Amino acid sequence: MTQDRGDELFARFQETDEMQDWDDFVEGVKKALEDAPNAETVAVPAGFLRRVIEEIGATPLMFTAYRNRFNLLCDEMGVPEEKVPVPAPPQGASGETF
Repeated sequence: MTQDRGDELFARFQETDEMQDWDDFVEGVKKALEDAPNAETVAVPAGFLRRVIEEIGATPLMFTAYRNRFNLLCDEMGVPEEKVPVPAPPQGASGETF
């Protein structure tokens, strides 16, 4: 894929409803945490949760903090071969990640 075509693909993806839900989630949660750094809970946009709750519930190791803790336990238990590798982030043709 050419750089221009890759950039177009990622630009169009950014315009989808899915990415709008993602952006709303990220912006909303960041703002909530900035406004109340010691909060025990924050509101999460329902549109985002509807799209991802099944994956979040099924694969907590997609999150760096959980994957790191799991991998640390693998080392502690002497089973480093069970570690979950860090996935490469998707990149546009220009090399930028989301």
